Amino acid sequence: MKNILKGLTVSSVALLALVGGSSSVFAADDTPIGIATSDQPAVGKSTAEFEVTAKDDNNNNGNGKLTLDKVPDLKFAGTSVKAIATGEVELKLPSDTATDGDEGRKLQVSDFRGDYSGWKLSASLGDFSANVNDKTDNHLKGVKLHLALSNKDVDGKTTSSVTPTAVDLEQGDNDGEVLLKADGDQQGGGENVFAVDTAKTTLTIPQDPNIKATTYQADITWTLANTLKAPDASNGTDTEANN
Repeated sequence: MKNILKGLTVSSVALLALVGGSSSVFAADDTPIGIATSDQPAVGKSTAEFEVTAKDDNNNNGNGKLTLDKVPDLKFAGTSVKAIATGEVELKLPSDTATDGDEGRKLQVSDFRGDYSGWKLSASLGDFSANVNDKTDNHLKGVKLHLALSNKDVDGKTTSSVTPTAVDLEQGDNDGEVLLKADGDQQGGGENVFAVDTAKTTLTIPQDPNIKATTYQADITWTLANTLKAPDASNGTDTEANN
């Protein structure tokens, strides 16, 4: 409605200019905007404006999107049968080795909704298993992943206003843990880029005398949820959506 009224106002001014035959703009009662004197200049004010919409290049009808753009693969350093058979082993990420999916071990969340309504990202760790003789078996037990992210690039520049939280993930725990949460004004909008902190991320494997010499793999599930505050009809308070 506001845009329609604005259009009508502009058209009316143009029509008056044509009828009056003058390009000067006066107030409705023909009073000048300002009168300059020897002591004081004339001052007039107008407005400049522009509109920002959530519409993107894909013409999504003005509905900006919250998207999970990149997730990292984690390829830890290897170990030996003897090491695991005789004690607990902690593996680290090689800092100079590219991963299968993303060379920089990057995680990216983009929020172009333009309303800062909030979001959160959680992760869960599946069971580690190996494919031996065309059979997926050899499930390990008790493996834990300590996952740490950073919102700084190699030059120390902040790549997101959201501060990540290091979490401990136990394999098979489908509930997972929240690593990232944008829940305040001016937080989490635009592109949010995070890197896996290779110095702090570790994989702990408990002692297993029956360990086999093969490659073990587990799925990491990343879940991005909108945390828009929705009114609670029962008491009139706000509740967080998609807990």
